[in-house]
Amino acid sequence: MEFVLSKYIQPGNRLQIQKIVRMKEEKEDGVRKTYDSQVIDIVSDDRIEVSMPFEKTKLVLLPVDGEYNLFFYTSNGLYQCSARVVDRYKNNNVFSVLMDLTSNLRKYQRREYYRFSCALEMNSRILEVK
Repeated sequence: MEFVLSKYIQPGNRLQIQKIVRMKEEKEDGVRKTYDSQVIDIVSDDRIEVSMPFEKTKLVLLPVDGEYNLFFYTSNGLYQCSARVVDRYKNNNVFSVLMDLTSNLRKYQRREYYRFSCALEMNSRILEVK
């Protein structure tokens, strides 16, 4: 079955996972940890399976019911959504996390300005140096 989500995200796409920090949990330094991961499978339009992230050589166990921002790096650009961990397990020696998407997938703009493509007509001539 073809899912709408698979138009934007494919298994194998790189993924960054960032914990959603609530106001009462916010650290003093304000630095949010991000973990690199990869999309394993698209289960449905609101559920994906991703590999458990590593930090250096240690496996990072994401807690069940933990909420995260997901950033997908695709050939069409960067996409972002929020997700909650539903389950975690080991399948074929790969530690996996099952996540429910809790927000819509949207294109993520990292720039603070809009890039406008524009071509203007102009006249030119070659200058000769004597």
